[in-house]
Order: sequence, then C-alpha cells, then structure tokens
Amino acid sequence: QAGLALQNHMLALESERYETTILKENAYNVYSEVEGYKQDMLAKLQASQTQLARLESRLEAIFETLKREKENGNSYQLVRDSLSELRLFKAKVMEFGSDDMDE
Repeated sequence: QAGLALQNHMLALESERYETTILKENAYNVYSEVEGYKQDMLAKLQASQTQLARLESRLEAIFETLKREKENGNSYQLVRDSLSELRLFKAKVMEFGSDDMDE
C-alpha cells in the first residue's frame, strides 16, 4: 500500500516536472519573441530619429534660405520639396503605427 502511494507520488512529481519544463520552454520562447520585437522597435526608433534629424536640418536650411531670399521662387521650391518629404515620412509613420495595431 505504501509502495503504491509512493509510486503514485513519484509519477505525479515526474508529471509536474515535465509540465514545468514545457512551461519554462514556452516562457523562454515568449521572452525571445518579445526581445526580437524590442530590438525591432529600437531599430525603427533609431531610423525615425535619424530621419527627423535630417528633416530638421533641411527645414533649418530652408528657413535660412527664405530669410536670405524672401522673394526668390527657388525658396518656394525648397519648401514644396520639404513638405513632400515630410508627408511621405508621415505616411510611413502612420503605416507603421497601423501595422502595430493590427498585430
């Protein structure tokens, strides 16, 4: 009787150990997936920061040009080009945001 109880207890412990191993593997897989998402987000953030810095520099250059050449039509071309570039970047950011919300 005691031997059977001990055997049942050992089987239960072995089953719990197996389940714990599976849960540990699942937790590691989720952690790895989250770490991948984190790295992806950091890379996208870095790219966005770089892009925004470029846009800031370009707008600063436009501002300086406009100050120097108030009546020059070329200044308006610079503004139009920068506005187009900014709108493209905005569209990419919006697309990125909607992709993240879909997941």
